[in-house]
Amino acid sequence: MGFKGDDIYNYLNSKLVADQSIDSSSKSADVVIKLCTSCNQTWESYFCRNINKTRTVYHGSTMPSYGKERKNCPRCEVTKANKLIKFQGV
Repeated sequence: MGFKGDDIYNYLNSKLVADQSIDSSSKSADVVIKLCTSCNQTWESYFCRNINKTRTVYHGSTMPSYGKERKNCPRCEVTKANKLIKFQGV
């Protein structure tokens, strides 16, 4: 039992489409996932429609940081604001 011409074409075409989807998903992940400059964890925020709030997911420091936008995470922003308030004595 061997491959026919159409079978080989369909196999190669599906392989090409799968490779392109992997490339596009990794590029879209680089846009969504950010690297915190304070705690060096990768994180992303997304909107939950069912509870009408924004949620933040922390991926930890195991994810590669190459190509990610550097931005402080919400947790570090709150910590930074709290330290500033304590320092000012408010």
